[in-house]
Amino acid sequence: MGDSNKVVWINKIKNAHKIDFIGLQETRVADVNLIDLAGCWGSAHYEVEAVNPTGRSGGLICIWDPCIFTKISSTSSRYYIMITGHWKGLQGITSLVNVYAPQEITAKRDLWSELITLKTSSSGNWVFFGDFNAVRSPEDRMNSHFCHRSAKDFNDFISDADLHEFRMGGRKFTFYREEGHKFSKIDRFLVCPNFINQQPLSTVIALPREHSDHSPLILSNSNADFGPRPFRFFNSWMNRPSFNEVFDVAWQSFKGFGSADRFLLSRLKHVKKVLCVWGNSEYQKEKGVIKELRLNVERLEKAAELRPLSQQERTLWKEDKVNILELEKIANLDIRQKAKAKWICNGDENTKYFHGIIKSKCRRNRLHGLMIDNIWVADPKAIKMEVHKFFAEKFHESWSNRPKFISPNFAQLSQDQKMFLETCFSPDEVKSAVWCCGAENAPGPDGFTFKLIKSK
Repeated sequence: MGDSNKVVWINKIKNAHKIDFIGLQETRVADVNLIDLAGCWGSAHYEVEAVNPTGRSGGLICIWDPCIFTKISSTSSRYYIMITGHWKGLQGITSLVNVYAPQEITAKRDLWSELITLKTSSSGNWVFFGDFNAVRSPEDRMNSHFCHRSAKDFNDFISDADLHEFRMGGRKFTFYREEGHKFSKIDRFLVCPNFINQQPLSTVIALPREHSDHSPLILSNSNADFGPRPFRFFNSWMNRPSFNEVFDVAWQSFKGFGSADRFLLSRLKHVKKVLCVWGNSEYQKEKGVIKELRLNVERLEKAAELRPLSQQERTLWKEDKVNILELEKIANLDIRQKAKAKWICNGDENTKYFHGIIKSKCRRNRLHGLMIDNIWVADPKAIKMEVHKFFAEKFHESWSNRPKFISPNFAQLSQDQKMFLETCFSPDEVKSAVWCCGAENAPGPDGFTFKLIKSK
């Protein structure tokens, strides 16, 4: 960190990615005051916490914007700095732990136990980051030794602390040692479920190594816009009184032309547009009704604390409670359909579980970026063009004239077998195939489920 080139490099990354909190490990500078922190940050408007190295080993620094993160307290040791405070945009207390783990297995094990004790001491949002000097699986190393015992201790720490890791983009490894071309993934971000619930679309990107043998990691909230979301039909819509009328009117009112398959495609698009508008309107109405019912229940409960309720008021209180439960049940059906979990069939009411399933799927399926010509690209337009190019090449016929296999020795189908294969499917066969499919599934990208198809 005494190198001016590193200071300029850190400031360049900070400005390019609009970073509000910086954590540095292995500073190797005896006194933090000898480091140009203002040069790293780009101004004098910052706060800092540091741990000086032991000899020429270790050293930690945390720098942040006090307008974004308001510090309440801090705790530090040789191997970590914990800063606790309020992060703008996050609910509750947030604890950020900058880690530089030791090399020795026993020392690392002691550190994991200490960090677990720290996390269990208070609730809130937890983010552990830095150089953990440990990997989780053999795939995290290349041309270097994998220690099963160290990996097991590290994975046990992550499990016991109830931490989760975001999928990293940009690079596969974060540490590079020139002698022997050894690669490892020893740097990472680990977060708690509370953080994931509030920031489900967060991403971790490994940047190129320029003035370090470690790749800088950036945790950010991804807001990339890839266009409108695909249509999804919710089976709960069919339980609403106005659904059949809206669907039938949209279906009958469509006017179009063309072949039968194109006509059906256009008709379904028309129905989807109508249902989207209707569905959003119904959701807003239900939210308003639930809010009003809850206010009524709260008003009656407060009145009951002051005086006995009349028979009419008690009846109204019971009816409002039942109506709230019914409306919430409908909303829970949509959540379960999104989750597509097996527990749906068992009638489980744990909506927190299904919210977790949905957010996990979003994190797993979301495309945060692509490596294009060895450059990490996060721009949605460039990503869509690269994806289109990839599949266009896959489906492109590169051979103008393919060779034909002609031989009298090949086994051939009989005439009856040929006719059987070419015979059109009967309506009964199509219906039987559809009726064997699950009601929650959609047959294609149009979003309509089999339950709707079976009902119509």
